[in-house]
Amino acid sequence: MYKKEVVYIALLMINILFIILVDITTFKVRPDRGISANGNPGIIVLTFGVAFFLILVILTYLEIYRMLERTDKPKIILIPVLSLVFLTLVIIGEVTKVNLLREKLRGLTNDEDSAVYHFGWINQYTNTLFFNQYILIAGISLSVFLAWVIYSYRNK
Repeated sequence: MYKKEVVYIALLMINILFIILVDITTFKVRPDRGISANGNPGIIVLTFGVAFFLILVILTYLEIYRMLERTDKPKIILIPVLSLVFLTLVIIGEVTKVNLLREKLRGLTNDEDSAVYHFGWINQYTNTLFFNQYILIAGISLSVFLAWVIYSYRNK
């Protein structure tokens, strides 16, 4: 394996680890129990996770752009189609995730009946909405699509 591939796989694994850690540090609402207002320990993990995510997305863009420069033209059409298909699927997944959490919390931060009423958007119950498997795949898909768009524009 090449050094770039090892670095990319390592970054991907680090991102997956941070997704798991964000999930572990995000509080779960349990019926017939109160909510915790003891702060948001997951914000630390979320911050580092997002930092590694941004590195992965930028690296993905750079590598896909370089790959496009070396690829035959007929094969290139698959890239935007597949990235948009993945992007569509993960948007559906993320919307479903948000709706399921909204049901569990009885609303979001601006709903008076919600368990997190008056909390900020990023709180100990919603960390997983901002960094999860759907966000990871969406970021990768979007950077692939963006690399294709910029490559196509520059090589008209």
